[in-house]
Amino acid sequence: MKRHHSITLGGKALTLSLSFRTSLNIREQVASPSFIVETLLNNYQAAQDGRPLASEFEFNEENAVQILTLANAEFEALSFDEMGELAIEEGFLATYGAVVSYLREMVLGRSKEMDKTPDKAAEGN
Repeated sequence: MKRHHSITLGGKALTLSLSFRTSLNIREQVASPSFIVETLLNNYQAAQDGRPLASEFEFNEENAVQILTLANAEFEALSFDEMGELAIEEGFLATYGAVVSYLREMVLGRSKEMDKTPDKAAEGN
């Protein structure tokens, strides 16, 4: 099982933990990763359907940086301010995308296609 997720933020390669402990830390300090992903998916569907958004979770600069800081703690262990500076350098819309990608993998797992290496794909033919 994959135990980390890699992103580049502000030109710096970062490793984010996919551990159960990290998910609990995020839940305690921000919100449940499952709840965040569910809220984002519901809002996306509402936008597609032309319905008003009824967000129960406010995704913002502070909680995006906090999620990344908690997820990175066992690796580079950047401070909240250091992570925030990388987020500013990257731009917050791109940072939000990185956070959503990370949480999606934590909650929904990796697709089977992502797990296939060229050798494994060739064996199936």
